[in-house]
Amino acid sequence: MTSVTSTNSRFATTNRNSVSADGSTTSSWVRPEARNPAAHLVAKEILRFFLAGCLVLMLYAAPLLLFGNPSATDAAGFSLILVGLVTLTLTLVSPFSALIAAVLAAILQNVALGLLHSGNAPISVVISETKTVMILVFSAVIFLRSLKTRSAWVYVGLVAVFSLSIIGLAAGFDSSFAANARNFLVPFLLLLALTKLQVNERLASIQLTVATCWLSVVLALGSLLEYSIGSREWKTALNVDALAGLNSLSEQTIVFGRTASRVGGFLVEPINAGYVASFALLYTTVEIIRQLTRREDKSLVTLVSLGTSAALLTLCITLAATKNSILVVVTGVIAFLLVKLFSNYRQAAFWVSIGIGCVLTFAYAIFVKGPGYATAVWSDPVSASGGESTSIHIAGLLSGIYALPTALLGHGVGSGGNFYRLYHPEIPRNDWLL
Repeated sequence: MTSVTSTNSRFATTNRNSVSADGSTTSSWVRPEARNPAAHLVAKEILRFFLAGCLVLMLYAAPLLLFGNPSATDAAGFSLILVGLVTLTLTLVSPFSALIAAVLAAILQNVALGLLHSGNAPISVVISETKTVMILVFSAVIFLRSLKTRSAWVYVGLVAVFSLSIIGLAAGFDSSFAANARNFLVPFLLLLALTKLQVNERLASIQLTVATCWLSVVLALGSLLEYSIGSREWKTALNVDALAGLNSLSEQTIVFGRTASRVGGFLVEPINAGYVASFALLYTTVEIIRQLTRREDKSLVTLVSLGTSAALLTLCITLAATKNSILVVVTGVIAFLLVKLFSNYRQAAFWVSIGIGCVLTFAYAIFVKGPGYATAVWSDPVSASGGESTSIHIAGLLSGIYALPTALLGHGVGSGGNFYRLYHPEIPRNDWLL
């Protein structure tokens, strides 16, 4: 006796015959993805990553190719409307796709602008900040969707207060302020928006794992290409030399007293490349630990994929020569392990990990600069710094702490630091550090 089970679906179906216990044949229509749902999800996420990359390139290309002057108001307006509408639609349909697109917009920004930019005319900040527009629209949609909950209003209030405080404490409304305000506000806004994003934990784990694995391939490919042909030739090939914002790159650093060249790959800027790779490496390392410590069956394919990604990301960090990237990974793994081991004291475990990170930072600086630095840094951190970047970061941190009694709210956003030095190269070293 033959029975047929039919399943109506928008997906394609295939016929499968099976033999029942009494020897009869049962024919059923099943979805292809039902045979191997994990493989189907992985394939779907790979396609998502590829299409998001294509979309990002289109968003950069449209205003640059359609308008002769990329600094003109009409080019900027067109870009703002296009990016805003596309991100709005994508966030409403698939928030994770919008998030992946925003990440890729940040990673591919310099390559896209360099290759698509013809001539020496400056590019409008609206076009170059496509990633920022995408994150702002994405965050706004997530917040508006969650406003029915009381906690969402609390988060919106935090964003409003934080934004107004940045404006109120501005040292001046110039390029330095804009760069600092973006770096203060956008990550804060994105972090709060992600806390309101509704996700399926198992699906999100697969999505993030696939995205991180492919991201490691992209980062490693760019780093290896630049390393093989040379940094100068790489920047010339990508035409990023025409971008004024990339003319003051940190091309070298000092690691344990030795000078090391830096490679930025597709991000062009080595420091950014190292930090992106470090957070991706932190995720892969934590996922490897989770896979190895889980009680149920472990996935060998997942472990191999994560292990390969970890190796590629470590290569990127090594070529970028970003010492603090290693500190990020080590501190993050320590935080994860402490919180996991002391689940009843999660906050205390987290702050202990931060303390360990600070100790490691000072220990490295003392190792490089000698024992005398251990005492000199506390009395005069600016004069004790120099020769390598870690002591300069420590000088900025301690100087900020020492200034609290006289400037509790700081000296104003955009009053100093690396961004101010880039836009105002005439400022004395002590001033931008203090």
